[in-house]
Amino acid sequence: MYSADEILKISESFPEKLFPNNESEAAKVYHSLMSFWHPDKNSDKNANKVSSHISRLYKLVIEKIKNNSKIRSF
Repeated sequence: MYSADEILKISESFPEKLFPNNESEAAKVYHSLMSFWHPDKNSDKNANKVSSHISRLYKLVIEKIKNNSKIRSF
């Protein structure tokens, strides 16, 4: 599992460093990370910050995946 520092260092420009470039695989990683880092389940002082960052990165990678699939369909 990634540490809080490792996750927070991942730039929003490169969410692929945390998530695979496949929608179903990215969803599996997201759910796994959130089940660990969700503030209700993790007492780490950075859990809220980390879970928010994970959510942002996940949304960005899903956007990139969908945009790439639209480009390929032309």
